Amino acid sequence: MKHFSLIVSFLLLVNGLMAQQTIPPVYIPYHQRVNQHSQLLPGKQGVLQNDNSRSLQWKNVAEREDQYNDTISAWVHADSFKFGYNPQGTMDTEIIVGYSAGNWQNSGVIYWTYSGSQVTYAVEKIWNASNSTYVNYVDIAQTLDANNNVLTGLYRLWITYLNNWRNSTNSIYTYDSHHNQLSYIYQNWDTTANSWVNQDKNINTYDASNSKLTTLAQTWDAGLVSWVNTSQDLYTNDAHGNHLIDIYQSWNGAIWQNSSKSIRTFDANNNITERITQVWDSASVLWVNDYKYDMTFDANNDVTFELDYRWDNTNSVWVQTYQYQYTYAAANKEATLLEQKWDNTNHVWVNYYKENYTYDANYFKTRIIRRNNEKASNNNHAHQQNNRGH
Repeated sequence: MKHFSLIVSFLLLVNGLMAQQTIPPVYIPYHQRVNQHSQLLPGKQGVLQNDNSRSLQWKNVAEREDQYNDTISAWVHADSFKFGYNPQGTMDTEIIVGYSAGNWQNSGVIYWTYSGSQVTYAVEKIWNASNSTYVNYVDIAQTLDANNNVLTGLYRLWITYLNNWRNSTNSIYTYDSHHNQLSYIYQNWDTTANSWVNQDKNINTYDASNSKLTTLAQTWDAGLVSWVNTSQDLYTNDAHGNHLIDIYQSWNGAIWQNSSKSIRTFDANNNITERITQVWDSASVLWVNDYKYDMTFDANNDVTFELDYRWDNTNSVWVQTYQYQYTYAAANKEATLLEQKWDNTNHVWVNYYKENYTYDANYFKTRIIRRNNEKASNNNHAHQQNNRGH
């Protein structure tokens, strides 16, 4: 059952907070990056059962997710979704329904409020079967400046016995005159002192072309009552603002120490065609290869092939590990994805994961099938939905 990290995930993706993490950057395969950044963005459409509390336009298409049950060797229902749009055409409501004991049962609902295209408020409610109503669960409120940049993001939890909201976390952002994010502060709510407590902070710098040069990550030291360095990213950019080199360093209390390095190559259309990650070897005082990713794109800048490698330090060679093959239907809609693992014993590619998409005449997705063929995991899935392809 999908529960309510949903609006948190949505706002993290929309506001780019994923990039604010103070850990070394971790490479995600292309298809996972695409899915991650489209799973909750407004634009999905669906219909299950109506919620008459709002006057909305419910699209007459259905989205349903099924999961393969190995015990009975059959597909079984898992979740369904319904999406309502307000007169401005933005997604207003998402209803989640789960399948249990042979019946579809209400699970939760999310309501969105906008200022223009930016979300200013979202509330999640869960279904209370005892009185057949939706009850508060979590909410997020965002304030915006005149340029629609997010200034604050307040996350609260509903406390049933208090019949009221309780603060949980708070985010504070600042920007320069070019709308570049200069700082981000993350705070937790202290229920004893009834006050906000600083946790983490990021400070960004930019060059004259508005390309990011550095990101400094700090954590709050309550004893010192001050911010303390933890890590930093140093970027080298090309004329288009692409990060050619990203060096990640950690603070040891006195000096900065190299930790990891990412080297990227771009084509004329600013697509990443190669990425090499390296780690710092303090013994040899050298950068050592770690992973490599090669991507190929078609004339529409859609990725068609990705090949992943790891570095074999013993033999000083790249060893292939995974490959991803993509095909597309009309209107650049993704048709298939095939992920394969390299079998180093038999020296062959072995099918690992597959997705198939079909579309109607209007390029709405009519079916998605996802299958994981790794025997040890038994995680076969199919996802059926009708929604506009992303």
